[in-house]
Amino acid sequence: MKLNQNLLADIFQDGMVFPRNKDFKVGGYIEPKQKVEVSFNQHTYFAMSDKNGKWEIILPAVNEDLVQELTVKSNNKTQTISNLKFGRVYLLGGQSNIEYRLKDEKHYQEIVSKLKEMKYSNLYYL
Repeated sequence: MKLNQNLLADIFQDGMVFPRNKDFKVGGYIEPKQKVEVSFNQHTYFAMSDKNGKWEIILPAVNEDLVQELTVKSNNKTQTISNLKFGRVYLLGGQSNIEYRLKDEKHYQEIVSKLKEMKYSNLYYL
């Protein structure tokens, strides 16, 4: 697997939502056989990358809507992702109307504008 510039896999970004009340996994690819230190929620966790450079760690469930930060360190390199939230994550899709694009909905622009202005404090759209 190709190493990227980050310690975490690219899917892990600022502002992401993790499931609430469930342990969750973070990881990525770095140099093989390297120690990884993950700081999260006032605790530090350790992992080692395998012979292919893959590493992952399971972090304990967060039971509050806390906005968090997660920092990963390895080989004098540090990556921090912040503004993490915890809640219910829904993935919705259609079947008979799968060709319908959300951006074509009558109120789409109005709702997206309100989301960007944080008018709905616990609702996020990507």
